[in-house]
Amino acid sequence: MLRAMRGSEFMLWAWLVCGAVAFACVPALRARDPLWGWLPFWLLVAPLIDLAFLHRQRLLATSQAFLVRRLRPRRSSVLQARRLRTRRVLRRAPRLAEISP
Repeated sequence: MLRAMRGSEFMLWAWLVCGAVAFACVPALRARDPLWGWLPFWLLVAPLIDLAFLHRQRLLATSQAFLVRRLRPRRSSVLQARRLRTRRVLRRAPRLAEISP
């Protein structure tokens, strides 16, 4: 489903991608800065929190659908396996020659 991104959403995705590339390529950005604080938060975590806030309805609907699927009562696989193991063996009817002495 393709849709047009809002400007703020595009900016957050660009911030996240640039922050991930900078985090991976520049080891100095993995430390704590006295002016900015913990830099990985500002490069990676902050844009993820903002994107989650923008898409909160979709995330809630997805998580609710996942929980409904996981908590739905299912047939036990043990019963199904037991049914396959206790297969009836059909006995053939005795022939008249086998019955008579």
